[in-house]
This record gives sequence, C-alpha cells and structure tokens, in this order.
Amino acid sequence: MLVMDTDRPTISDRNAILARVKNESARFRAKIPQLLPLYKGKWVVFRDDAVVSVHSDEESAYVAGLKQFGPGGGHVVAVVREPEPVLLSAAIAFGL
Repeated sequence: MLVMDTDRPTISDRNAILARVKNESARFRAKIPQLLPLYKGKWVVFRDDAVVSVHSDEESAYVAGLKQFGPGGGHVVAVVREPEPVLLSAAIAFGL
C-alpha cells in the first residue's frame, strides 16, 4: 500500500515558496533604512512588505512566524541591523 504525505509541499510548491522568500528578502533589505530607527537589534517576522511581529530573540521570532504562516508561509525572519559589507574576492580585498 502506498501512503501519500499530503502535508509535504510539492516541488512546484517549494519553488513558489522559495520565490516568495527571495522577493520578501529583497523587500526587507530595501526597507532596512526605515526599519533601523524602530527595530534596531530586534528580530522581526517580515511578510507582504511589512513587519508582522517584533521579538527579542531569533527563536521566538521563528516560532511566531511558523505559528502565523506555517512552514510554507514565505515569510522572512531576520534581525534588523546595519548591512555588513561583503568581500567579493581576494583581488578586491587586496586592491589588485
């Protein structure tokens, strides 16, 4: 007998969730300058271009996001902080 797990997302569901998370992540990064004065150092659940909830630690933000949107909710859980510069290559780092 074959038992189907209907609660697990399909490949197309996962692709849609990934696309939504990528879009929300880009929107979150774009809003950092506006979010910093309000939420600096706080963990937030971000969805639909807005902060949905604010938390003092990552775990409580993660749990809140799961409770509100589920594992396929397409939301972002992130700390609000100044963006850190990213080194692209050793050549750039050493000025070559």
